[in-house]
Amino acid sequence: MWLAYFPSARISTPKPKGTARPCGCCRLTNQIVQLELKPPVTLALVAVNLLLYFGLDLVPRGLVPSVWESCLQPRLILERGQWKRLLLSAFLHADEGHVYFNMSSLVWKGRRA
Repeated sequence: MWLAYFPSARISTPKPKGTARPCGCCRLTNQIVQLELKPPVTLALVAVNLLLYFGLDLVPRGLVPSVWESCLQPRLILERGQWKRLLLSAFLHADEGHVYFNMSSLVWKGRRA
């Protein structure tokens, strides 16, 4: 009933990978090209993240853990010792906007290091 008063609160279904406009990738590429000093480790991390997100269908099943096995859940890390979640969650992204904002933040922070 309250949704009638707040139409913007409706839950939208996520789009499949690759259906959004490539604005994020274009903006990220533009940001990287404009850098005077390109940090190689940061660019390697960006490349790995993008390959895992966009090319996940090319990776054989079983090689990359599922979302449930990778997402950051502090309780499981502390109580069950699933320390791999600390590393794997950094490479897990919900959608293309999430990838773009995380990678542009990584480029910005990597440039300062």
